[in-house]
Amino acid sequence: MKYIPILLFYLIAVLISNLFRFDILEINQLLSLPWSIEIAIRSLLEGSGIILAFLAVWLFFKQSISQYWDKPQLKDVLLLAVPIVLYAFIGVENSRGGNSHMDGLIVAASIMGYCFIEEMAWRSYFHKELSKLNKSLRYLIIGVIWYLWHLSFLSSGTFNMIQEIQYLVIFILASFALGTVVEKKQSIYPAVFLHFLVNTITFSNVLNTVPMNYKIGIAVTSFVTWFLLDKFFISSPKTS
Repeated sequence: MKYIPILLFYLIAVLISNLFRFDILEINQLLSLPWSIEIAIRSLLEGSGIILAFLAVWLFFKQSISQYWDKPQLKDVLLLAVPIVLYAFIGVENSRGGNSHMDGLIVAASIMGYCFIEEMAWRSYFHKELSKLNKSLRYLIIGVIWYLWHLSFLSSGTFNMIQEIQYLVIFILASFALGTVVEKKQSIYPAVFLHFLVNTITFSNVLNTVPMNYKIGIAVTSFVTWFLLDKFFISSPKTS
């Protein structure tokens, strides 16, 4: 197993993404765009560490990015599109005004894109690079590095041990759950879908104006859609 590319990937992902997550370059002050467009740009910047990490291992170690890419089938596109369309339908209000339905579309699509970028790292790159380890150890390691990538212990200014332990446990459990889904479905798209639903219900501050019962309704509708797609949609066989 080649550890140097893995370490380089992770180092770049942590440094670059958190450069924008903590707004060290004060990019947020420079943005003077419609609210939803700012959210889209910030989502891309915060995920840019992972994008650049993929570029680095391709340039320096000739690792083909395509080996970590699952070509989406129509079923996958529909699965990811449903919650985005639902958020566009109900709309997302903000203090600056604007078209709430267009904002809902852009913000939901931005969050989905961000979740996709993350899953390309945790459930694709690291999942495959650590494949020689047994599943439990692999999921544990991915959960820990996933937690550390967020640097949550630096975000509040004060270190809360109990809170950080809770976060760590959440990431480890999520790593086991999403890793199992990816193994079973042989695709990262269900993991992206689940990641999105959890983020929009629990962690996404930009959706604070959306009532919780609406969020839960979107999640339930999306799960029903997933069940129906899984049951009735015939997927094309995967080619290696």
